[in-house]
Amino acid sequence: MSKWSRRRPPHGQRSNRSAQRPATRRLVAVLRVALQRWPHIMSAQSCGSAASLRFCGDDLDPDELTRLLGCQTTKSERKGEEIVDKGTGNKRTARSGGWRLSAERREPGDFDAQISEIFDRLTDDLNIWQDLTSRFRADVFCGLFMEEGNEGISLSNETLQKLAERGLTIAFDIYDGSDA
Repeated sequence: MSKWSRRRPPHGQRSNRSAQRPATRRLVAVLRVALQRWPHIMSAQSCGSAASLRFCGDDLDPDELTRLLGCQTTKSERKGEEIVDKGTGNKRTARSGGWRLSAERREPGDFDAQISEIFDRLTDDLNIWQDLTSRFRADVFCGLFMEEGNEGISLSNETLQKLAERGLTIAFDIYDGSDA
């Protein structure tokens, strides 16, 4: 059987593939290719990881998201609100509304634990998630802080399923330790 052909379910049985959302199928396909091409990247331990759930939109009301999701935000702003940087004291105006919930940073990196930490604090009502992800840009941001240039981390099937069920994309920023 070629790597491009699919096994069909026995006659009279339905494939569970039809139940998957197109975004889930694409993500799974991309991850399979990554694992085949770069297995060493997906198996190494990283120096550290950071993860945050992010919502962004011009008409985003942070209080509404807090109420619907059932958890206080780590950081939020409304469009047009003045934001003061805690480190520098510099001021800027928020170009859009934002709502973020961050997990504790992990060393060694563990995105599965961080994403679970975030989701465990929030509603499991997928109708609420569908509503919010249809109205706002939403993702889970993951920062990977490597000690060396050839490290990596993986995500479990359970984590990928939770992301897909909630209509969330995942964004990675990868920092090479040689840049320090």
